[in-house]
Amino acid sequence: MDSMPNLEFANIQLALTLLFNFYQEFRRYREEARRYQIRQLQYRYALRHLALEITARGRNADRRKYNGLMGSFFGTNVRLVPLADLRTGKDIERFPTTAEEISALDGNESRRILEALKLPTEGVPLIVMRALILQLAVAGA
Repeated sequence: MDSMPNLEFANIQLALTLLFNFYQEFRRYREEARRYQIRQLQYRYALRHLALEITARGRNADRRKYNGLMGSFFGTNVRLVPLADLRTGKDIERFPTTAEEISALDGNESRRILEALKLPTEGVPLIVMRALILQLAVAGA
């Protein structure tokens, strides 16, 4: 009869060990599932932004052609269609409306526009930034 309580105790210990191991495995699985979900969200976010950027680049190519075509017919002071911000897909706010306005941009406005087009600005002289904006805004400028 003495061996019966020891056997029950051993069975309880075994059951607790199995339960603890199951719990640890469950926690590992749950953590792995959480990491997987985070990766999936990151991929979706990256794909969404990539699609947005590709669409904006396409719109900018069309707008560049349009601005260049209008400039070839009506001269350099034709009203420009604004380029799209590659980060948001929307028109770049306060984009210059003419080539003359581009040549009058200050450093901060030039940097803001180039950053919206995902171009580096650090150490770039103002005259180069203005010329780049004009080239990007008007095909054949």
